[in-house]
Amino acid sequence: MINNNRIKVLSIILITISLFAQEKTIRVYTLEECLKSAIENNISLKISAKDMVISQAQLRQAQSANYPSVELNSVLSTQDEYLNFVQPAMKFQVPEINLGMLNFNMPPIDVPAQEIKLADKTNLMTSIDILYPLFTGGKISSVIEQAENNVMVAKYSARNSENELIYNTKKVFYACLLTKELGNIASQTIERMRATLRITENLYLSGSESVNKIDYLKNKMFLETLQAMVSEIRANKEIAFNGLKFLTGVDLSDEIDVAPTQREDSLSATFHELVNEAFRSNPLINKLHHARLIYGSRADEARSEYYPSIGLFAKYQRMDNSYQYGLATKENNNLWIAGIGLRMPIFNGFLTSNRIQEAEFEIQKIELQEKYYRDALMLQVKEIHDKMDIAMQKILHSRKARDIAIENRELSERAYQNDLAPIEEFIQSQFIESFARASYEYSLYERNELMARLEKTLGTSYAGIEE
Repeated sequence: MINNNRIKVLSIILITISLFAQEKTIRVYTLEECLKSAIENNISLKISAKDMVISQAQLRQAQSANYPSVELNSVLSTQDEYLNFVQPAMKFQVPEINLGMLNFNMPPIDVPAQEIKLADKTNLMTSIDILYPLFTGGKISSVIEQAENNVMVAKYSARNSENELIYNTKKVFYACLLTKELGNIASQTIERMRATLRITENLYLSGSESVNKIDYLKNKMFLETLQAMVSEIRANKEIAFNGLKFLTGVDLSDEIDVAPTQREDSLSATFHELVNEAFRSNPLINKLHHARLIYGSRADEARSEYYPSIGLFAKYQRMDNSYQYGLATKENNNLWIAGIGLRMPIFNGFLTSNRIQEAEFEIQKIELQEKYYRDALMLQVKEIHDKMDIAMQKILHSRKARDIAIENRELSERAYQNDLAPIEEFIQSQFIESFARASYEYSLYERNELMARLEKTLGTSYAGIEE
């Protein structure tokens, strides 16, 4: 009885596991879903987003200089002795008193030194300081311009990271499609060759004069060669899909598939239109542009040292002390001060002029970098544009070759089955068809990879004129 119960429990567990395994489905990802998942889960993009937030906070810090600063200070202190003032000893000379007939000569009066208490030992000093800059020689505006351009540098750095991620995701996605299609082509060819091998083997063993052992071995050798190729294709497919999982943030243990997203359309934009679009939208070009503006503002900040800084200031000071005489009088307890101040550097060892020269040299360096990168960008666009023309020709001709190869294989297969063609011709037709279909799929991959690279180079989501 116990054994029967154990068998029932084990059966239920096995059935449950079987049902769970059957319910496990493979999720199919489109290209758009892969890109969305990659952008949402990529760590480098999250780091770039933090850089954007940091640069915006730095901009707000720079803009705060346009407002007056108000500062409250309060100090409670006590001393070991009270604050005092010692009046030194003095001698007063009394002048002679003349009363007509009588003269009085008064002796000098000696006043001894006196210690005067000014305030109690415990004292509370509170002050409010206000400062508002009226003129800084352009220093504040230059610092704000640097911060604004730094925000743009962070923005284009983030866009460049996103373009790199999108390109890598598209490239791996198209590699998954390619290896998947190559695997299907090889598997279909193997199935046909297995069927042919069975026919050849039956004819050979039955003593047919149309098939000999050499024909049988040729067929078997070609089948084994195809199986070896399938193993390599499967390994490459595994690598491609693992790369896609990594980029999109999918767990490596999950089973996924990709939906066909092949495109055969050609470029509608001319070379010059593509170059103009690259110069306008490429994130690195724009990043260098704003970096140059930063150093321009930095030079202006240094030049502000040639001008005076003028500002308004005001101060309220209150003193709380238990003593009511000396310094702690009612008039001294509350004090207001207001005025205008000026600061003008006279000589700082040529520091200002050297800071200006440094910024100007940085500008010249960035201008050279911009020119170099524009030339390199134009060369990249030219290379991709020319390769796209070649890729479209390859797609056109490989598609025609594929259709002809399929028709040729079907004719050769029927001829071989009716003893109208040798097995070498049939094997050759199988090989040509597989090669033609694989060439067509690879030409599609080349076209899509080039289009993704062009989009990355232009810095746009669509490799054309509109952004």
